[in-house]
Formats: sequence, C-alpha cells, structure tokens
Amino acid sequence: MVRTVTQEQYRTQAILETVPEWESSCTISHVSQEDPFGCGVACLAMLAGTSYMDARETFLRLGYGDGRPKRKPFSSNFSELIAALSEHRLEARMMQWKGWGHVSGMGVVKVGCGPEAPVNCWHWVVVESHPAYEIVVHDPERSLPSFGNPPLDTVFRSISELKPYGNWITVRRPGHKS
Repeated sequence: MVRTVTQEQYRTQAILETVPEWESSCTISHVSQEDPFGCGVACLAMLAGTSYMDARETFLRLGYGDGRPKRKPFSSNFSELIAALSEHRLEARMMQWKGWGHVSGMGVVKVGCGPEAPVNCWHWVVVESHPAYEIVVHDPERSLPSFGNPPLDTVFRSISELKPYGNWITVRRPGHKS
C-alpha cells in the first residue's frame, strides 16, 4: 500500500525536524505570574516581550494595582488589559471567541479556572498560532504548555482542559503580519 503525503504534511514534518525544541520555534516566551491575580500582567509581559516587573509597572501606572475599591490588585478585565497592551504599542481588539481552530496570530483568551472553581472564576492565557503545532497556549499560572497538535517529546497540558468562553483579545505587533 502506498501512503500519500500531502504538501502540508510534508511541510509540517520538515518544520518539526528542523526545530529541536518547541520553545525555540514560538514567537512568545513564557512568563509566569508573580501575583495572585497577575495573569493579565504576565500575558502583557509575554505579548510585549518584556519582563513581568516591567508589565507590572504598566499596571501600576494605569491604576490597576492596590487601592481599587472591590477589585483585587492586578486583576484586569477586557478594557483594562487592552489599555495595558496599548501602552506597549500593541494593537489589541476584543473579538467573539469561535474556537481554537479560528486562532490566527496571537492573543489573550479568557478561560475558566477549572472544574473545582466557581462558575464566575476565569483566568487569562496567551495563545499563538504555530506552523507545526497549530496553536500553542502559554498559561502564566502553569509551566506546562498546551498545543493544538502536541510534539511527541514534550509533556503538556491537554487543550481540552482549557475552557474558553465569551470573547478574546487579538493582538498584533506593529510591523508584523496577522
């Protein structure tokens, strides 16, 4: 029996063979959150290509730190995170979430906190499209990535554990396509 390989499968395999470690092939470098509600800070750092402390300073400058009535320090909603991204000259806009298969480029996705968490508990993660892995999800609260098409030699968190809902923020770096 002859197995037919499509041009796309051939290209994907060539990418996989030339990239020794999945991290080196990503546009985004993972940043962990350092504050209890700092997932937005870490997502800003990842997308802006800066440190957590620099992104944290942006949140403080915008008034998203301590002292907000009825708000946890460094917690953020869509409009606040978009404002923080804009401070780093990133083009960001909110769009309706349509599924992992509709991700193009990079952005921030709102996901549920997990099966044991209250219904209204949610968390920010960064997603980027990838030529070999379809998508890569960087969760600032966890060190394990998630993939649309995971590499065989990497420990990962199943993408089915992430439960996006509502909207997401698409992000574009000036001078970059998509």
